[in-house]
Amino acid sequence: MTPNQAFDEMLTRIEALDKSNIRPPEYKVENRVVEAQRLFKVASKKSATFERLASVDIFDMFNLLSLDTMALAVKFSESEWTIINTPERTDIFKEKVARAVEVRADLLRDISYVDTRFSPQDLAHALGKIREGSSRQDTLQDLSTLDALARKYQNELGKIGFDMALADEALSLSSELGRVLNVDKSDMIQAKATRDRCSTLLEKMMYEVRSAAKYLFRHDADLLSEFKDYSL
Repeated sequence: MTPNQAFDEMLTRIEALDKSNIRPPEYKVENRVVEAQRLFKVASKKSATFERLASVDIFDMFNLLSLDTMALAVKFSESEWTIINTPERTDIFKEKVARAVEVRADLLRDISYVDTRFSPQDLAHALGKIREGSSRQDTLQDLSTLDALARKYQNELGKIGFDMALADEALSLSSELGRVLNVDKSDMIQAKATRDRCSTLLEKMMYEVRSAAKYLFRHDADLLSEFKDYSL
């Protein structure tokens, strides 16, 4: 099961949480995910014992049986939040930024040659403005401008074997990265709220499993030690 699938499976439970009980994560989310998965493995070996409490409505087996799935759902929600809140931390974003820099350099080189070879009016000025940019936002704007220049001087570029696919890629990268960097504030709020909901539910499930274990295995110190929280 993928994290995305796990999230979809748990969505009804996630949305059913009382808003007043939702809290942001107190600890590093990835550590809590690993701990939840460890706890699931330990508790699953004793599921028949937990069933004893469930049979008298003292324990909800959902908290144990769905613990691993919920951990994956939390992993997905944290990933979605990270992508929206701090996209520069994601590998995909880093790869696209690196590629954007390469495409900008290639386009600038080819179109500069057109300026040197054919000296079309106003091209030198446009290229000079592009060379002044250095920030990430400048790069995105440069890609858009270079795409427009490539189309304007397509005939001249064709004479030096230029491939217009590079201009298409520039426009695509500018659009993709722009959407990520200029994400709507409401999307950020929603992503954080979802992550907090998922984290809250996971913590509740882990607490319920540990509380039941403390009673069930109170006479077995070695076994009970396996239910200790090792991520704190």
